Amino acid sequence: MPEPVQSVDLVALFGLAELESETEQIEFGSPEARSHLLEGWSFNQKTPEGRDFVWGLGSRSLLRIGVGEARDLRLRFRAWSALSSEGEPPSLEVVVAGQGVGSTPLRPGAAWYSVPIPGALLVPGENRIEFRYSAGEATSGEPVDPERQSVAFERLEVMQAASFGLPEVLADAEKPVLRVPFRSSLAYYWRLPQGGELAIESVRTWPEGAPPGRLEVEVWPASAAAPETVWLETGSAKTLSLPPVPAGPVRVLLRAAFAAEPGPNQPGEPGPNQPPELGPNQPPEPGPMPAGLDLVAPVLRTPAAQARGSGETHAAWQPPDAAAGPTHVFVYMIDTLRPDHLGAYGYRRPTSPHIDAFARDATLFVDAVAQSSWTRPAVASIFTGLHPPTHGVVQATLALEEGLPSLPEILQDLGYQTWGIITNGNVAPDFGFGRGFERYHYLREGQSGEMHQLSDRVNELLFGWLDARERQGPLFLYLHSTDPHSPYTPRSPFREKLAGAVSDPEAGTRAYMRRLQLGEAPERGAAQFVRSLYDAEIAFNDASFGAFIEKLKELDLYASSLIVLLSDHGEAFAEHGSWQHGTTLYEEVVAIPLVIKFPHGLGRGEVVTTTARQVDVLPTILEVLGHELPARLEGRSLLSELDGQGGPATSVTAFSHLARRRGEWTTATQGQRKLIRTTFAGDGSQHVRLFELQDDPTERSDVAALHPVWRGYLLSQLRHFDSLSRRDEEAPAAEIPPELRERLEALGYM
Repeated sequence: MPEPVQSVDLVALFGLAELESETEQIEFGSPEARSHLLEGWSFNQKTPEGRDFVWGLGSRSLLRIGVGEARDLRLRFRAWSALSSEGEPPSLEVVVAGQGVGSTPLRPGAAWYSVPIPGALLVPGENRIEFRYSAGEATSGEPVDPERQSVAFERLEVMQAASFGLPEVLADAEKPVLRVPFRSSLAYYWRLPQGGELAIESVRTWPEGAPPGRLEVEVWPASAAAPETVWLETGSAKTLSLPPVPAGPVRVLLRAAFAAEPGPNQPGEPGPNQPPELGPNQPPEPGPMPAGLDLVAPVLRTPAAQARGSGETHAAWQPPDAAAGPTHVFVYMIDTLRPDHLGAYGYRRPTSPHIDAFARDATLFVDAVAQSSWTRPAVASIFTGLHPPTHGVVQATLALEEGLPSLPEILQDLGYQTWGIITNGNVAPDFGFGRGFERYHYLREGQSGEMHQLSDRVNELLFGWLDARERQGPLFLYLHSTDPHSPYTPRSPFREKLAGAVSDPEAGTRAYMRRLQLGEAPERGAAQFVRSLYDAEIAFNDASFGAFIEKLKELDLYASSLIVLLSDHGEAFAEHGSWQHGTTLYEEVVAIPLVIKFPHGLGRGEVVTTTARQVDVLPTILEVLGHELPARLEGRSLLSELDGQGGPATSVTAFSHLARRRGEWTTATQGQRKLIRTTFAGDGSQHVRLFELQDDPTERSDVAALHPVWRGYLLSQLRHFDSLSRRDEEAPAAEIPPELRERLEALGYM
């Protein structure tokens, strides 16, 4: 019996492909130029006259250009220097493939420079051009500030280059067709643990009379140092076997090339072989006539997935029988809690004995990721199973859309008694978070001697409700404590035990944190002071959580319950220059604790290493209850991860999102590799960085240039995420009462 096969239509996936054509010029400072700038570049700038440019920073900058055919080229660029020197003039060296191809002293003021690039150093596709900067004798032996403005670039031209355009889909063709102009390419990224084959019904040259061409196919596993190349001539059906790649993604690139390099009168060369030096104001020569290859009905065929699908569950779990009693659901949110400050996650300070004991009786997810770095979008993702761009709650004025199914509404429809107690105004009823709750009590900020009402007050209110509860049906609780949130002003005896060395009585207060945020550090050691106070706040909340668990046991509500302990986001202590949260998507603010106690001892003591996300909470709860999942969810149930059964989850991608006035940040994290894409407001330019978290947990070294396949794969994941999460309209604006706005402003959210 033949193995089952699934086919992936490359035309249908065209929107996820990475497109490339031969680079003719780069206008530095434009949004389009950002995709060429890899390392060592400033934000976009303007001269006093209004001309766009960017600075090359530090001692080197790295640029990428596309080359369709490897041949001799010449770079011509307009630049000027900010370097000073007391002896030798500052200079610039151009390096390609590790070899210097030219060095020139930098003249005063803006000037044009020209450097030949030997074809032997170039490859078809992406090539990296390194600019190295020297300030002559002035900096001899001195360390170079990586943020130093070295050389400004305004324009770069690749002489002899000729672009025929980017690949496209022929919309009116009888069969699916990818049109790939000569010297252009498109790349797809997949995981192919079982291999597969690329099948094309035919490869034909267009238009009639164009020079003959051939299709270049590059297969590049992320684990390989370089791609393998296969040439397919034009003609009828073509099939190429793709090897299994059990670890990591693979890039499959399709490039249209001339069968032989065209001469000056063929479409590939629009003028003489050595064009004259063009000034920046002279019109360019007419472009070449379009020509290339049509790929008819291209598909990827792979063995059908053998891993467990989303409809399957843990082998030992059966949805509860009503006769066995209700399964209660309790979600306990500790705002601003970092996992690396808990004993269950390896922290050595005694911050969390009760949480640690709970984790030993539950399932610990060691790699859990928040979907944003501030409260409202993160909690909205927990309630809906959707990412922030999908549910739309991404700004401080926006609320949950009515009609969007949420966890309390779903459970209320299932007959659950639904209660919520919150201590953070970001999830107040005014923002739609009270829908579906029979009781939803907001313990408002500033109502006691603390900024936030603390977790012991949450317990006091909840225990009164529980003691007076008459109904014996299923109960859903959402408890949102905010003790670790700034300001950090812990109570005794936790302050003395964990922050006794903090000598400044102002440390951790609102005024103190404000000075830190403004860069006015009150004294050396501020980060350690704040961390110690933060630890003491966690310890107080931990004691309240322990009392909550004891209350559930006292009322015989513990054993049969599903209890989820997690956080909305983490907290920054200037690891990347910022404090608190909601300004970046680094690990200190998106790594969260997640501990789930499943009913009746299922998963007790297990440690799950595959990635978990906030959007997974809702489908996990509903699958445990045996309830049908909503039609649109972006998370998946974590039940299948128990006992190490989670086949496809090893490659799950976690997305985080942050929108602010100055731009938008999105991350794609898979395993130990994390890509951060920054889209700047105004010009829409983007900046991409890749980090290897295992070797670089503090996210200091951008390795995008060293791992192009991982960079491309995670970018393709982001493009897929963008296409799925795009909303037609903004989420509804909330009607925010003045007193709530004042409280949120005090917290720094408005």
